[in-house]
Formats: sequence, C-alpha cells, structure tokens
Amino acid sequence: MKAVDRFARIVAVLLLFVAWSDGQAAEFAPPAADGWYSWQVVGAETGNLLRIYVRMRDGKTADIRMQTHHCWDGGAPQDFEDFGQIDNAASIAWLKTQVAPRSKITEDALYALAAHDGDEVIDYFDQLISRSAK
Repeated sequence: MKAVDRFARIVAVLLLFVAWSDGQAAEFAPPAADGWYSWQVVGAETGNLLRIYVRMRDGKTADIRMQTHHCWDGGAPQDFEDFGQIDNAASIAWLKTQVAPRSKITEDALYALAAHDGDEVIDYFDQLISRSAK
C-alpha cells in the first residue's frame, strides 16, 4: 500500500508538473565545468543503488539521467567523472535545486528524485502538491 501511495503522489506531482524551487542551498553540486558527472545513491526499489548522471554545459545543468538495476533513462554517457556513492540527502538537496518554474530540467529532476529512497522525497512531493493546491 505504501508503494501505491508513493506512486500516486509522484504521478500527481508529474501530472500537475509543479515547478517550484524551495531556495535551499545544495549540499552537493557537481562542478560547473562542461561534461558528464555521476554519483550513486540508495534507490527506492528494494534499496538497490541508483546511478544519477548529470551533464553540465556553460555552467548550467543541461541533462539529468538515471539508471537503476533494471531501468535506464536515456543512454549511458561514454565519459564521465564519477563521484562514487554519496549520501541520499545530499543528492536530494541538489536535485531539488534543479526544480524551477518552466525549466526543461524540472521533469528529469522530479523523475530522479522519485527514485531516491527515503521519506524526505515523499515529504518534498507532499510540499509541492500542497503549494500547488493553494
């Protein structure tokens, strides 16, 4: 039932396509230099590792992709700097900074956030839904 509730919340956010930035400083940020960067976090699916790929271009995030043990969004970059496994909270904090009004990156950031393990993600989606209902 918890998985269904989580899925319903995520779908609600994606359907509403809420684009809101909470203004918090990121605890983790890939370098601004052009190129691909990657890190791993604990994913929501049975605690398996999830790999996040981020492409920076001109000091801004140009693409966000993810890979789980059975799902691949996009294609694997051939060359990337690997930050290894990082704390979920740090990854979540950085991805939340990528959620912004009318940003093409917002959908990718929400998708990657939804795949992270932990109640912090559910709480964030609840906040987005609450803000959009006002």
